[in-house]
Amino acid sequence: MYSGGLHGARGYVLHGRVRVFRSEFFNDYTTYSFGYCEYAEREAGEGVGPFYDAGFLPYSGDTRIKADVFYRARSLRVDLERMRFDKKRRYQQRAVEQEAVEFRAEPKDAFLKRAGRRFRADAIAWIEQRFEQAYLNDARLDYVLGKDFLNTVLYASLRSRPVAYALVCRWEDGFHFWYSFYDSARHTKLSLGKWLMGRALEWGRSEGLRHGYLGTGYGAKSAYKTQGVEGAAFHDGNEWVSDKERLTFLRQRDVLRPALRTDLYKEGLYGE
Repeated sequence: MYSGGLHGARGYVLHGRVRVFRSEFFNDYTTYSFGYCEYAEREAGEGVGPFYDAGFLPYSGDTRIKADVFYRARSLRVDLERMRFDKKRRYQQRAVEQEAVEFRAEPKDAFLKRAGRRFRADAIAWIEQRFEQAYLNDARLDYVLGKDFLNTVLYASLRSRPVAYALVCRWEDGFHFWYSFYDSARHTKLSLGKWLMGRALEWGRSEGLRHGYLGTGYGAKSAYKTQGVEGAAFHDGNEWVSDKERLTFLRQRDVLRPALRTDLYKEGLYGE
């Protein structure tokens, strides 16, 4: 049995300003399809902007990893200068705002000092409302909050009672809407999650930021992130693509073919 440790030996290659390493994954010899997951490791004090620009997102699935590791995925971002909501999305945003919801942004450390205990209790309770098997527990939440590049909390309250939070990584010209929590059980008629993401995009633009990153874009359940939003794009592993029809096709493919046996290039679906 291999006993090389949690991750084993690895070598790095440079992708622009980002150090990338690859880890072997699924393979299907019958179609000559061999998978490798791509990761990038951030050095102490290194800015996070280049990681996001190259299609990487922060990994928090294993709290044993002490380094700041990012994974490459079909990530989503919005060009905030071009960002516009269509008529339906504007209506959905206003439906929440008409309830006199108050929205604020606060530095993470100040927020946790002021309201950390209440936030932790709300976050875990609200995640359990939404998922039969909650993907976030106390240990993982503490792990995420301990990341120094996570530096901002967006939060909303209704009649002085918290109803939603978002954990945000902000840098010179962009931000990542990382984790969000909202009281879906108490406010069943309000699309708080979708509203909060849209409100975060408006906040980012008002702050003069260039891009807002919205996590991954896999499957039909991710469609709400860019629904009715002009200026959205996805990373295809090589570059940022703004083709909405292409993204819709890929999302449908995720659902219809969960056990893929070959890659897009060999299927003739990658283009020239």
